[in-house]
Amino acid sequence: MKRIRMIIAAAFLLIVAPLVFSCDTTEKKVPYFIINVKLDQLTYPVSSTNKLYAVFFVNFNWTTPWLNLSSSRLQIITPPLNIGDFPLFFIVFYDADNSGTLNSGDIFQGWDGVIVSGNNLTPIIVPETEMMLLNVDLDNNGIVP
Repeated sequence: MKRIRMIIAAAFLLIVAPLVFSCDTTEKKVPYFIINVKLDQLTYPVSSTNKLYAVFFVNFNWTTPWLNLSSSRLQIITPPLNIGDFPLFFIVFYDADNSGTLNSGDIFQGWDGVIVSGNNLTPIIVPETEMMLLNVDLDNNGIVP
């Protein structure tokens, strides 16, 4: 009887031990982004009137914006974005007419240098990290006609 209990206990440990030790106990990181924008302040002064905006899209073709952030500085900081493996597409634009939307005369740039609104946006490859620094050069920009 004692031997049967030992065999059952050993079998139980052989089955349960791998399950316990294979559990992923590390917490998935939810990154936030710091977007540094290079822009000629003499030509395009960033202020509370003329802000910079970062617009995040669901699709690569500039449709379905899901997050719109503004800043009166040359830096835009996102909240933590729990996006998992979902691709991340965004543009940064200077709001020349103080409308809060991308309009005629506003300058913009998509991630990875996309400056033509007809071109597909490039997704950001987001490593498993807590913070990611992104640099956007709005001096090399597209202008909304």
